[in-house]
Amino acid sequence: MPFQPRRAAAAAAASAAVWALVTGIVAVALAPCLGGVVPGLIALALARMAAAEVAVSDGWLTGAGMIKAARVLSLVAISIAVVVGTALAVSWLVGLGVPAQDAHYPSNVD
Repeated sequence: MPFQPRRAAAAAAASAAVWALVTGIVAVALAPCLGGVVPGLIALALARMAAAEVAVSDGWLTGAGMIKAARVLSLVAISIAVVVGTALAVSWLVGLGVPAQDAHYPSNVD
């Protein structure tokens, strides 16, 4: 039987990278509702853990693209949530600045 070289095992993606990407997607989906901050921070933490896992795996784990995508998605989600929160706060403050003479009260109020 002739010599058959062994096939190299395929490198697996780091599970933390997959979870970071999923959490980043959830963060972007919830960002307009101000719920994207917490999943965004979790995705950043998972991306950091995944990057450390990939670095020490000596090539056995992959997922650098997923890690980068998770970081970008989480930063986008946090940014959207901050912009929406700021817009809501400004609109609330502007609404508080309505002068009292312009307010419409019932006729039985003195």
